[in-house]
Amino acid sequence: MRKVTKLLSRRSPEEYVITQFEAQRDGALDDKGLALFEQSLAQSGKAQHWIKEQQELVYQLQLDALPTFSLSSAARLTVQQGLYKKLRRGTYRSGRRRLLVAMIVMALFAGIFMVIGSSIARPVIYYNYPDRPIIVEMQSAEAPLILSEGSPLGELRLQRFALAGGLRAIDAGQFMIDHENNIWLNSRNGRLLQFDQQLWHSFSFEDDLWRDGLGPITASNDDALWLGNSGFGVLRFDGESWQSAPFAGQFSGQHLMSATQGADGTLWLGTSGGLLRYDGFSWQLFNIQNGLPYGSISQLLANADGTIWFTSLQAPGLALFNGATTTLYSLPEQIQSYEVTALAAAPDGAIWLGTQNGLLRFDGNNWSERLVLDGAVDGWITSLAFSANGDLWTGTRAGLYQYDGENWASIDTSEPSNETIFDVEVDGTGTVWALTDSGLLRLDVAESEVAPIAEPEDIAP
Repeated sequence: MRKVTKLLSRRSPEEYVITQFEAQRDGALDDKGLALFEQSLAQSGKAQHWIKEQQELVYQLQLDALPTFSLSSAARLTVQQGLYKKLRRGTYRSGRRRLLVAMIVMALFAGIFMVIGSSIARPVIYYNYPDRPIIVEMQSAEAPLILSEGSPLGELRLQRFALAGGLRAIDAGQFMIDHENNIWLNSRNGRLLQFDQQLWHSFSFEDDLWRDGLGPITASNDDALWLGNSGFGVLRFDGESWQSAPFAGQFSGQHLMSATQGADGTLWLGTSGGLLRYDGFSWQLFNIQNGLPYGSISQLLANADGTIWFTSLQAPGLALFNGATTTLYSLPEQIQSYEVTALAAAPDGAIWLGTQNGLLRFDGNNWSERLVLDGAVDGWITSLAFSANGDLWTGTRAGLYQYDGENWASIDTSEPSNETIFDVEVDGTGTVWALTDSGLLRLDVAESEVAPIAEPEDIAP
């Protein structure tokens, strides 16, 4: 197993502040493990409740007209690790999907309650570990939506405290490598970080309104960056100045899940409401009403000929969009119950799909047999990237793996060895970078030892 050098640890206690909620009933402290959700999309309609995984560890939960309360809005649950739910029988670790299912069941039978203030503008999500709370940045204390076990919910006491977290708030999909091999990290505390292979640099936004709700980040063809914001639009950063491309009013409520730029410079965004196209002057939305087979786009991949591969959370398939029409390729029957969680193009032109249980290869006409990672603790694929020689680097919820076309190799990232890999990228020199649950890792494929690199505390102006 190769050694990996950890570049970015999470040790800065001053960076992130969370809010601990405790329910107090009949004068006694009754800690039921409250969950706080961040609203990201207004949606009304039929009474329903459903759960969809949006992007690796991002879930969309809609609860509407449940017996215990009514909420006709969607909420986004973003976690960095497995969540824990405290039940009357004790504490157990719950899978990400199982936890949300359990919460809905509790809403029906055990009494989950909702507390809403004057508006639900931007509450955050929060949940408890058995020994400590999950760390999530507090974006706003206005009118939080709170779901809690227990009945009735009494007085709420809010206690703010800081906990060592470093750059824990980095989201999957907010990490990229530009054409000059600079590493860019988009953190939820409103900072854009760059690692130039020697030093860390920090860039602040000219308008604080753009700091909250930052989404996917992608490189432009002219070596600038595009940063998505679900509430406002996109920002373009050339290393010195910012330019904004605000959404038209009808697009501002959509949750951004992915971004890519085509060979002609067109920017494409995968959103909860469809596929957004920006030509440098105006926005255009493609959805079910004007030709797309799906209304929610999760993964994007641009081709050199200007076409776009995409997948959706709403149906198992791979779609090719040429700007006017869509060609849909259904997944093999044995894999249709799994969602596509990652998308990558191999040097030979084949398209690889990561799913909740293994990988698929599509050559434009035929599907391969499903590949399962040999010896993997968890086969849930979070990210895919190819080296120039065709090696496939696969991030999972339990470690990093290399596939050479025949054999799998587990990469020892250490501390812990089976940590979640949120994203993996390969730079122009062949170096592999992985964003993990404990920081940013660099793997030099040719060398077994890598020199230490300064951590973000030493950020240069």
